[in-house]
Amino acid sequence: MDFQEPSKYVNKEVSISFRRQRIVFIHNEFLMLLCSKIPNVKDRASIVYSLIKSYNLFSSMKVIDVTPASMEDLCKFHSPLYIKFLKKVSHFFTSVSEEDRDLVAENLEAESQDFGIVVGLFLGYDCPLVSNLFSLVSLVGGSSLTAARELNERSADIAINWYGGWHHAQRVISEVIKSYQPNAIVMQCGADGLAGDKLGGFNLTLKSYTYCVKYILSLHKPTLLLGGGGYNEANVARCWTTLTSIAAGREISNNIPENEYFPYFGPDFTLEIHPSNLKNTNTSEYLENILSEITDYSLKKGMHKQKSQLPTAFGKPQFPDLCNDEEHTILIEKPVTSGNIPKSYPGVDSRRDFWDPDHVKLPCSENNSTLGKQKRWDLVKEALTGSRIGSVEQLEAAIKTYNADVGSQWKFTSLKLFFREIYSATENKAFFDSLLPKIIGLALRLPELITNGIPLLKRDRTHSVSLSQLQVACLLANAFLCTYPCRNEVPTGVLTFSRNYIAPNSIPKWFASERTLSGLYVSSDGNIEDDGYGFFQMDFADKFIGGLITTTGCVQEEIRFSICPELIISRLFTECIGPNEAVIITGCERFSNYSGYGPNFKWTGNYKDPTPSDQYGRRYCTVLGLDAMNYRWKPAKQYTSESIQRELNKAYAGFSWGCSLANQTELCAVATGNWGCGIFRGNVQLKSLLQHMSASEAGRDLAYYTFNNVKLRNSMAETHQFLVENKVTIGNLYKLVLEFCEDELFKSMNVFEFLKSRIVTSNAETASGSKSRNV
Repeated sequence: MDFQEPSKYVNKEVSISFRRQRIVFIHNEFLMLLCSKIPNVKDRASIVYSLIKSYNLFSSMKVIDVTPASMEDLCKFHSPLYIKFLKKVSHFFTSVSEEDRDLVAENLEAESQDFGIVVGLFLGYDCPLVSNLFSLVSLVGGSSLTAARELNERSADIAINWYGGWHHAQRVISEVIKSYQPNAIVMQCGADGLAGDKLGGFNLTLKSYTYCVKYILSLHKPTLLLGGGGYNEANVARCWTTLTSIAAGREISNNIPENEYFPYFGPDFTLEIHPSNLKNTNTSEYLENILSEITDYSLKKGMHKQKSQLPTAFGKPQFPDLCNDEEHTILIEKPVTSGNIPKSYPGVDSRRDFWDPDHVKLPCSENNSTLGKQKRWDLVKEALTGSRIGSVEQLEAAIKTYNADVGSQWKFTSLKLFFREIYSATENKAFFDSLLPKIIGLALRLPELITNGIPLLKRDRTHSVSLSQLQVACLLANAFLCTYPCRNEVPTGVLTFSRNYIAPNSIPKWFASERTLSGLYVSSDGNIEDDGYGFFQMDFADKFIGGLITTTGCVQEEIRFSICPELIISRLFTECIGPNEAVIITGCERFSNYSGYGPNFKWTGNYKDPTPSDQYGRRYCTVLGLDAMNYRWKPAKQYTSESIQRELNKAYAGFSWGCSLANQTELCAVATGNWGCGIFRGNVQLKSLLQHMSASEAGRDLAYYTFNNVKLRNSMAETHQFLVENKVTIGNLYKLVLEFCEDELFKSMNVFEFLKSRIVTSNAETASGSKSRNV
């Protein structure tokens, strides 16, 4: 078929005018040569380049050479196993003779099928093997990365790379643009939909392609045009040359100029592509239904708001500011500048020693003595530096030296198991020869690094403590938690540990709130720490912060504390979290990658944290520690008004942090998920709604990760859209939730079903009453 009325299936109101823009064209002679040797598109790349050149279009563009993609670049987008296989098969077929290739192919056949590449005698059509395969892959990938780099660096408005785009793309464009509001667009222009293509079964002409490209360019977004399929070489050249001319703002003749491949364009030697007499079996109704279904699913059920539309914290003031006051204790000298190692405050000569119920009792305190009045810190230094510690048994003995009062109770079972059965002999040696001395050295710097008292974050009181990363590492070293990774450099960052208490007279009056629901991004893929980049990030906390991190725990909170071990130090000075309280940690760094959950959790390697820092050196990473109620033994308890109120207030205590910050016009979103819905047996629909209500009251959007629950993702997005369209306030939602609970409707339906049913009924009654009054 051809789109005789292309706007019918795009947008009837669209204007396709566009301004002249800066254009780069990606080209490399060796890449063109390699692409021209691919059997199913033989000479295509050369024909395309020759035709574009014959129209003198390069005079309107800047031609950019290709920077090949490295192994690291390719592995960011593809499986390392796949990339390694391409390199191996490329080496084999480059180094063996023609007569031996079938034998090599036979050996590689099984492995190649896993990756969709045919290496046998019959090469296959879409993914054949070619010589210099890895060079081809590196250059093709590099060509698209080179084009993207030109756009990212704002060197161009449009980048054209007909060597890239070996994949398929999405076609529901106007609704996607409207909902997604992208910052840039990548458009794949595969030409196998043209009439006369050897592989494609469509019957399109250039009219459809040019309309689509004009529409995209009319949006005035940085745009990358890529190639892709297309197996009638002359028609592909016609198509991509025409699209190049449109991007360049040049009108070109329908008559093809003389060029190296001129005979390919016979018999009429024109750009025009004529449709065949192939019958179009796509009815208008069928096309409308497809577009409607895709739009409805992708944009309404899938995710109401895109993550890129949610405000992040980057570049904005973080709360609290580094000011010493009655609600903030700062253990570093000001001014603090990012990138420099903060100095301790006050100086060592003015060191303050606290030994009372309101401060952490530090091991180096003058008041820390044994029953025999011997300074415990002297015992620590002697035990750790008196003689070399070369085994776990010697480490155990050293620790027990200055813990004689409880040493007999400590068995160090897990530590011994780790060194005897998990660590190899080489790793044991490296630990005791290299890492342990550094940990000991760092720990013994405690008197010079911590020169002021660390206040306890006590219940029913809002207070913050700011420390440098080096101070936190020192405290962790003194706790002998050897998860802190080996560094070549001294950490320069700062962390702030806060406790936020919402007094009873400051709790929102939920029933009277006139706010409506804030923006929502919901996804069944991803997780809080990876995909919540730039947002406040939820820690599904235990009421004792950190949960079972130092024992057997291995769920959401413990995993977060494992990969961000600086969080662990919060346990040193944070009391049990109260009902109207939250613990907030700003500036933590992530050090580890992991896979799995619970019993399947395992460390998979080091992580280089790319998160930028504010002017004080605090990373733009704020973790909210919120403890959910435990309904494990009484699930019905969550449907009481007391529980509803408690969870709303608890979430608000975290989400409202920093809302009063001056000049903060757009608060960053909160990244969260199924809070308290695992072993605590919270209802996912109810808990997601309560979190969104609290976030909305605090003025924050919500990024929600359902952890592979596609049904929840769809129902959340659908319900959110329904509530927004009906302008339901938080106050009305609160009353409806209480009605749902008090009438025990949760026994027959979920809260989303109830809300839609109840609001539809209410709207109908209102409309009926209005009609009666008019009569």
